[in-house]
Formats: sequence, C-alpha cells, structure tokens
Amino acid sequence: MSYAGSIIAFPAAFENSKVVFFNQSELTQILNTYGRMVSAGLLKDYAISESRGQVVFSFFRGTSERPLYRVVKNPAHGKKKGPFLILGADGTLLKRGSSLKTVLKFFEPKMIRLVGA
Repeated sequence: MSYAGSIIAFPAAFENSKVVFFNQSELTQILNTYGRMVSAGLLKDYAISESRGQVVFSFFRGTSERPLYRVVKNPAHGKKKGPFLILGADGTLLKRGSSLKTVLKFFEPKMIRLVGA
C-alpha cells in the first residue's frame, strides 16, 4: 500500500494551536548558559519539547532523571508577567520575566566556583 500523496487528517485540537519555538537568539542564549553549566560540572544533558502554545528547554543532571530546571516560553502569559519562566525539578516557579536574558541570570550564582587552595 502506498501512502504517497495521501492526506493525513489531524485532530481539530491541533488545527487552531499556535506553534511556539525559541528564535535563534533565544536558543543561542539558552545553549550558552547550558554549555557553561556543563563545563562547571552541573549538567550533562538537555531536551527540547514543544506542546500546545509553549516550548520547554529542560536541563538534566543525568540522562535518566527528571529535569533539574526547565526554561519555558509561553507567549500567552506574556501580557501578565512575561513569557519566559524557569521551573524547578518539582515544578515550582523560580524566575519569571519578559526578557530571556534577565531570566537566565538566575543561573549565574550556580556557575560561580571558588578557586583557591
């Protein structure tokens, strides 16, 4: 049986949903933060997932664990307190804002390591 040229119908729930993803500069900022945390020994893996109206970048300490942190972009919440937020492993809201750069500053203290004797 050939499926070439076949029409595949999707549920009506997906027809009206708006696809959301990180733009190039946002993804670069997140990947830079992720890379710095990997080099500090805090993270080992990541995942990107997209669902109805939001996109999530998850940071993992190991490969088979729950995400340690999740950076979420949800434009529907942008008018209130900002479309970007960081969630902890247990789902608690750690930081929220309208600028990804300011939201990602949440990770700066975690990457500081003491150098000395």
